Amino acid sequence: GDADFAAASLALARSSVQRRGIFACGRYGCGKTAFLKAIMPLFTPVRFVPLNDPEEAELMDADIWPNWNADALRNNVMLDDFGAESAKCDYGVKHELAAEFVVRYHMRGRGRLFLSTNLTGEELAERYTARLTSRIKELCLPLHFAGPDKRKWGAR
Repeated sequence: GDADFAAASLALARSSVQRRGIFACGRYGCGKTAFLKAIMPLFTPVRFVPLNDPEEAELMDADIWPNWNADALRNNVMLDDFGAESAKCDYGVKHELAAEFVVRYHMRGRGRLFLSTNLTGEELAERYTARLTSRIKELCLPLHFAGPDKRKWGAR
């Protein structure tokens, strides 16, 4: 509604002034992904990665896709559904590719990082670490989406 639009407009204005991305959090179906896709043209070039798609999430593996990572670190990046990605296991060692990418972006990223998630800050710290959550706070301004699931049953 109007309150969501006003909050999003304020977050975008602050993001532009402070050269930071946005951390969009809230329940499922409340418009976080639609918001990221709507603002994509404002932040070109941008890499949009839906983390709930295993093939897309695998792009962040610097060992397999170093060129993608180098290019992404030079641009704005939108990680959609942060926390929904699967961890990669390599010889018994668990790798959280999205979290590792955020750490690299914190150290070497030149653009803005945008995240959307269903997780709260506390849940992020529990899933990953408080240290990663702190880095996200430095890179992004929070924008909380409220309200019911806006998705409707029906034909596409």
